[in-house]
Amino acid sequence: MVLVPAQRTGNTELPPDDGYTWRKYGQKDILGSRYPRSYYRCTHKNYYGCDAKKKVQRLDDDPFIYEVTYCGDHSCLTSTTPLLTLPT
Repeated sequence: MVLVPAQRTGNTELPPDDGYTWRKYGQKDILGSRYPRSYYRCTHKNYYGCDAKKKVQRLDDDPFIYEVTYCGDHSCLTSTTPLLTLPT
């Protein structure tokens, strides 16, 4: 899980860019939370079998911070170098 600041200009509803290309495949209202959780998968899943996914949700206490949870690793060769360095 990584905490990432939202854009302060432009469309602040979009999650921060992490250098990969993602396709949103779902959204869910979370009980007790003011903001829904969005679900993304790597755009290259169908072509390269990349199983990387992420869950993105704004924090209730600070809507300018996103909680991003990554699941799986990118196995595709077409994704760019990530802009965010994830802790290992």
